[in-house]
Amino acid sequence: MPSINSPRVAPSVLVANVAIPTSLIVLVLLLGGLLTGGIVFLILILFRRRSSRSGERTDQ
Repeated sequence: MPSINSPRVAPSVLVANVAIPTSLIVLVLLLGGLLTGGIVFLILILFRRRSSRSGERTDQ
């Protein structure tokens, strides 16, 4: 009897062992991408403000 029940349990255990770590990895990658993108966006904004201010100073 245990041999009959074990194949039924095995797929759910395999799905849990694959799906949970995969979803966690995807979540970490998405959060890392958002964080990195936000930092790059802020750096670009600051760089544009600096370059526009320095351009105004040279015009005057």
